[in-house]
This record gives sequence, C-alpha cells and structure tokens, in this order.
Amino acid sequence: MKTFATSFFSSWRFPTFVIAVVVGLELVLLALLLLPDGSELAEFADEFRSSCFGYDPATGMVAWIVVFTTFTLPWIVVLVVSISWRRELRDALHIRRLAVAGYVGVGLVIALAIGATLMAASSAPETSEMPFPADALRTDFKPPDFELIDHTGRTVRLEDFRGRVVLVTAIFSRCGYSCPMIMRDLQDAVASLTPEQLNNLSIVVITLDPENDAPKVLESVAASRNLSSPPYHLLSGEPATVEKALDDFAFPRLRNTDTGTIDHANLFIFVDREGRIVYRFTVGQRQQKWLKSALQLLLSEQTPASG
Repeated sequence: MKTFATSFFSSWRFPTFVIAVVVGLELVLLALLLLPDGSELAEFADEFRSSCFGYDPATGMVAWIVVFTTFTLPWIVVLVVSISWRRELRDALHIRRLAVAGYVGVGLVIALAIGATLMAASSAPETSEMPFPADALRTDFKPPDFELIDHTGRTVRLEDFRGRVVLVTAIFSRCGYSCPMIMRDLQDAVASLTPEQLNNLSIVVITLDPENDAPKVLESVAASRNLSSPPYHLLSGEPATVEKALDDFAFPRLRNTDTGTIDHANLFIFVDREGRIVYRFTVGQRQQKWLKSALQLLLSEQTPASG
C-alpha cells in the first residue's frame, strides 16, 4: 500500500504544488518590484528591492541583470517540473480538474503566506538594536596623502581638507550592484545633515577602475546622481597613482580578467578634523545607521584651534 508521501511525490500532486508555489512567489516578487512609492509597504519594498534587485533610491534604477536572473531561474524550475511530470499533469487536467485547482490554491496561499511573513518580519520593531559604540570603534591612524584629479578637473590632496571631516569610499562607474548600494547609503546619510554641517564635510570617492574612469566619466557619474562639488569629489588619475592611493587606504579589490569586473570591499573610511582615520565601516543596515551617527559625532567635534 502506498504511503501518502509516496503517492504525493510520484503523482500529479507534487508538480502541481511546486508550480503553484513558484508562480505565487514570482507574483509576490513582481508586486514588490512594481510597488509604487506612495503605498503603505513602500519602505519594505525599497529595502527588498535594494537587497535583492540592486535598487538605488537616488536614481530609481535597479540592476536589470539581477532582476532578469531572479525572474528567469524559477521559470526554469517550472519548465523542468512540467516536463518531468508531463504525463501525470496532463492526465490530472483531464480527469481531476477540481483536485488540481485545490492544490493550485494551496500552493498560492503558501506563497502569499511566505511573502506576508517576510513583510511582517521586516516591519517588526527592533528591540535589541545596538547603539553606535563610538569610543570602542574609534581608531587613531595617520591617513596617507594623495594627489588625484576630481571630476571637475581640479587637483585634490587629502591635506587640502584639514580641519574638515572627510569621508572616503571607492566605487567604479561600470559597477552595477554594490557600488550603487554604497552611494545609496552615502547619499542617505548626507541627506540627514544640515547645510552648516555640509559646509564642514568633504566626501572623497576614489575610482577602483582608473583605466576606464577618467575625470570626464566620473563627471557623468556625478551628474547622473546629482553629486555637487563640494562636498563630493570623485577622484581619478594615472592608474599607478590611483592604485597606490587605494592600497594605502587598504581597499581590497580583485579584477576578474575574464569579465573585466572588479570584486571589492564596500568601505567607508572616516577622517576627523585633525586628519586621523577614526572609523572604517562597511555597508549594511546597522552600519548605515552608524554611518549617520559617526558623521553627526565628527561634525560636532571641534579642532583644538577652532574650539
């Protein structure tokens, strides 16, 4: 006598259930991708699109190659299941249409329940959020100086910003996923500052791809993201000089010789008014909040001379 498990996996029930769940999840993903900004779930949708689709709130764009992959792979699963159980599915659609509809309904309900669970977990208040451990994380290192060209054609040295808070990061123009995340977090933190605070902040963005990111290319990047100068300085220069600056600041990176892409760490390096490296953060929900906290703290400090 067949057990329920044996009957379930060897009959039309299993493929029907799998196809329904996959299609249901695809519909949930599509709804989140297309959800308008004014909806009640907009905040969750933005976070979901940012983490899964490389969504950049500053430009409203997503990484379309990620979207294509996300929506294509599940349909391959549906195709494989449909081919593997084609006889069982065909016979069931002729003989057991009501039963098939029931399993389809169960699969869709489960897919919607998964989506609802994700939304509920995302919107739940954080009860154990770790405060910014400013003193514990603070360092005191002398940063390396450099001489590079910013996107306006101006020669820039780190020493030029002494007495100001400097935030250093690294991206490259052809990066389609992590670099937009870096700039999203950065622009979000900067948006929380007052005009007076912005007057005491300089943001240095060094290209990871100096062979292709000439100042004119970075000028286009700045224009597309509405990055004004000051406070933003997108830096390039001779490849050897740029690579040395990246090495001196310890930006890990590796160029894939087959694809030409650059795998790299996502870092924010803070230099205080006295010219000391005091914090190094990466991207992430907690670090994004600490990014704002660190900026507020450093901008509130005064140098001995000005204090």
